[in-house]
Parts: sequence; structure tokens; C-alpha cells
Amino acid sequence: MAYMRARGFAGRLMPVNPNRPTVQGLPAFATVADLPEVPEAAIIAIPGEGAIAAVEALGACGCRAAIVFTAGFAEVGAQGAAMQARLVAAARRHGMRLAGPNCLGLFNATIGYFPIFTASFEGGWPLPGRVGIASQSGAYGSHLFAAARDRGIGTPVLVTTGNEADLHIADVIHWMAASAEVEVIAAYAEGIADGTRFLAALAAARNSGKPVVMMKVGRSALGAVAAQSHTASIAGDDRIFDAVLDEFGVVRARTTEELLDVAYVAQKRIYPSANTLGVVTISGGAGVLISDAAEAAGLAMPPMPAEAQARLKALVPFASPLNPVDCTAQAFNDMSVIGAFAESMVAEGGYTSVIAFFTAWGSSPSMAPRLRAELKQVLDRHPGQPRMGRGLSEEPS
Repeated sequence: MAYMRARGFAGRLMPVNPNRPTVQGLPAFATVADLPEVPEAAIIAIPGEGAIAAVEALGACGCRAAIVFTAGFAEVGAQGAAMQARLVAAARRHGMRLAGPNCLGLFNATIGYFPIFTASFEGGWPLPGRVGIASQSGAYGSHLFAAARDRGIGTPVLVTTGNEADLHIADVIHWMAASAEVEVIAAYAEGIADGTRFLAALAAARNSGKPVVMMKVGRSALGAVAAQSHTASIAGDDRIFDAVLDEFGVVRARTTEELLDVAYVAQKRIYPSANTLGVVTISGGAGVLISDAAEAAGLAMPPMPAEAQARLKALVPFASPLNPVDCTAQAFNDMSVIGAFAESMVAEGGYTSVIAFFTAWGSSPSMAPRLRAELKQVLDRHPGQPRMGRGLSEEPS
């Protein structure tokens, strides 16, 4: 409630608490039946049997959605699973949808809606942007939002699903695929309970042209057990999961850093279609390192066309014009060499991505201004390609 009031949520907040007349200065109501109007959505933050009774009462009064913070359901064993079945049955009797139970909640920062409990906002509010986060884990989803904010990535929407008694992460991805607020979908999963819904969600994202980057944990036997106890998910066969993601063009992130890297780049809406890499550098050693990394990642580095190689060789006879293209330290003497080599790689190489590596030159007071000027001319002539670097334009790219 404090978050929503701080962020200007325009909807009416109606706390239900039989033990006090006000909550945070707002009038409190003793029971759901005492509410002056039917809520669009409810937040349930009371234990066990009380949560089931609250769903029943809310459904009976006409409320059609609830976010259930309450834990102690299917994630704790058979008895909890039986309670969860009763919770769902109460909701379905009234046509009510549930997020959770055992979920942290969600937020839509665009409208100031924050039905979520997390300390992450103490470090700052969500930034404006187009990345939506869908997470089975509440704590990890909140951590991912905070890490994205600290990277300057805008995440106006976060939805955590917890035990997924009703709404699944697949439903959230499907909604984001259709939402005008989201252009990039970042997801965290421990297991997929309904394969059909999941496939439909990935197909919807692909058909809408929205990239999905996903971290799926529980690859190890120990991790699978931990996932089961955390959100009552079955981790499943990791090889099958990989094959599904490959089929739908989903990027599988292995670390939080990788997930954020992909989300950051995807915001630019520049997507390589054939995944070929060209490298232009003044360091032959760096070219070898990048080549090794590209091969390990399955990223093709085809050679430059023969005609282009001959032209570059004529320009600098001791250069290596294959790919990586090494323009050598001759560029110290004539910076236009870098522009010529970079132009040839971008215009003639046919690569969908290009990396330009120039060691410390990018920050050298004596070299950087001329280097950046040469590269910026190439970039300006060929907009729309993925590129890595800083200082080539007014904004990092």
C-alpha cells in the first residue's frame, strides 16, 4: 500500500483488517462483505485457512482476481497440496483467477500499481523501458528487476507466479507477447507444469516479434530437488527444454549477467538473423581470443570475400585480411587505415555482427578522438547493425 500511494496509483485502496480502524491512514473494513464496492483485484496476505476463506469471500462478492502472498501450500508437501487444491476450487467456483500462492506479487510501474512486497525499491524505482520480467521465483524476480535497474534497463512490468496453482509463467509470457507495454521478455523458470501452454506462449512471442531470454534452473539433480521444494515445479528433462527453446528462438541465459546482457541488447530491436561475426582489430592476439570464444559459442566467422582481402592486402601488405581482420599497428601512422578496414568488413563482409577491438586506444587522449571519428563515419553509413563499444556516438551502443 505504501508503494502504491508513493507512486500515485489512481485506484481505490480498501484494506481489510478486523483488528484496527485504519491502515496507513486509510479506513479499514472488518470483512470482505463490508467493502463498499467490488475490488478489481485483491491482495491476500493472511495465513493458511484464512487465505482459502478470503478467496471464497472475495469470489462471492464478485472479485475476479487475487494475488496470494500466503505460503505453506503445495511447496511444503502433500498436506499443503491438498490445501492448494481447495484454494483453487474456491476460486474456480466464482470464475476467479489467482496469482500464486506463495508468490511475491507483481508490479506495473506505468500505472503505479505495486501489489508486491520487496525491499528492492529502497535502491530506486523501476526505470521507464520496454523489458517485462516473468519469474516463478519472487525473490529472484525482484533481484532481477533491481539488477536491471542498476544496469540502466527499464523494466516497468514484473510478474511473479509462485506455485502456479492457476496462472503459470506461460500465461504471463503469452500476455507480454500481446502487451503494448512490453517489447522484450525476460523470464526465470524452475519447471514447466503445462507444456502445451508454454509452447503456445513461445509461439505467440515469436509471432509478435518479441525476443525472449530465459533462465531455466534445475539442470542438476540437486537443483531439481531444490526447485520442487521452492515453487512446487517439476524441473523436467533439460535436453528437451533446450530443444524447445532452440525451436522457438529463445535465448537461454546461464547467468544473471548473461540474461541482462541479452535483454539490454534486445532493447535496441536489432537482431542478427544468420549469426555471423566479423572482427576488425589492431591486435592479432585479441583476434585469436575472439575466434576461440566464437567457436565455443557456435558463432560462425566466415572469411572476407577474396576481392576484399586483395584490396586490404594492397593497402597494408603485412595485414591479415581474412577474419579476424588485423589492420596491425600501421594504423598508428595513418588512422584512415582503420576506417578503410572497418568499411570493407561492414560493407563487403556480409556479417550480421561486427566487433571492433582496439585495446586501450578507445580511451587514449592522443588516439581516441581520431579513432572514434573514423569508426563513426562507418557506423553512420551503415545503420542497423549490432555493434559493441562506447563513445562512438552520444549514447553507449
